[in-house]
Amino acid sequence: MSGAGDPRVAVYRRYFLPRSETFVRDHLLRMPRYETRAVTSEVLYDPLLVPGVEPHLPRDRDLVPRAAAAVLRRLGRPPEQVAAPPLAAALRATGAGLVHVHFGVDAAWALPAVRLARLPLVVTFHGYDATMHPEVLRRSHSGALLVDGFDALVRRADAVVTVSRFLREALLRRGVPGEKIHVIACGVDVARAPDPTPPPEGPLLFVGRLAEKKGVGDLLEALAGLPGSPELVIAGDGPLRTELESRAAALRVRARFVGMRTSDEVADLMERASAVCLPSKTAADGDCEGLPVTALEAGLHGRALVGYAHSGIPEAVVDERTGLLAAEGDVMGLRARLGRLLEDDALRRRLGSEARAHVAEHFDVGDLLGRMADVYDGTLSRAS
Repeated sequence: MSGAGDPRVAVYRRYFLPRSETFVRDHLLRMPRYETRAVTSEVLYDPLLVPGVEPHLPRDRDLVPRAAAAVLRRLGRPPEQVAAPPLAAALRATGAGLVHVHFGVDAAWALPAVRLARLPLVVTFHGYDATMHPEVLRRSHSGALLVDGFDALVRRADAVVTVSRFLREALLRRGVPGEKIHVIACGVDVARAPDPTPPPEGPLLFVGRLAEKKGVGDLLEALAGLPGSPELVIAGDGPLRTELESRAAALRVRARFVGMRTSDEVADLMERASAVCLPSKTAADGDCEGLPVTALEAGLHGRALVGYAHSGIPEAVVDERTGLLAAEGDVMGLRARLGRLLEDDALRRRLGSEARAHVAEHFDVGDLLGRMADVYDGTLSRAS
């Protein structure tokens, strides 16, 4: 969050804050050289807690912006334009010199407000917002805004950040100028890493949303062909949970679904796990990972990762050095790698130790946010 007197950045997320978005929390709390101010349009019922951060909301007592919104509403303007005057006032009220919006869909929604506020704009694309098929994005209003207004958003953005080289290539294919794109992964707090412990003879662990791109169905199928009935703990929830529970039962896989867990609870599960599974793959609608933070958290705990070479995962997991990666969608290859890892304690220890060193060297959140501060410096310098 940095200290008083530093330049200030408004960090916008339309809904504050999904519990899985620890990277936004870290952005707000760990940003060097800049004060951060959270801005949102709506606080969720059960949000991720961000200690000491009270998000700025459009305020009812801001009479002029509210009156402008009322006029726009009567004129039948679309909701993002109606919301723009109060949101612009909230952005200006932070005293920020620039706005950083997480996710392209939120940036498309906030763009009219950013224009009104006349502030420089930085946008981070995290995954689906760069890869999902346009016809699927159009199913939501904000997704349609992104599809229809993508070129305008890119022109207005002073800098575009994305979390992996894979996503950089996706953005280049969509016409984003290469000189605007900065690849800065979401990191982990290396200073708070637990003391290194060898991986126990514990269960395998999966952490993530139970959606198609996470590949849990492939993981269950891979485990079903292994001897010894290895146990799998699945921490997360989502639209496919019931289907996956039925699938695990039909395959006679020892899968324990424990639901959504807090960061501390996930850390405890990782300490008890023998290895972490990340079988993510491209969904039928084009949805992809960016660079899953779970891959970094596993390494921080000294746990080898086994999964698919999907999206940005090979940028965080070095095959045969810090984990084992099969070709995306290759269930038999995934099964073989799971078998190797489960049968070889020395291999698990070696990969886990290398993973911890790799994450510490390349993915410390303080170092990565320092690079983000450099992006802000350049943005403000060009805007002055």
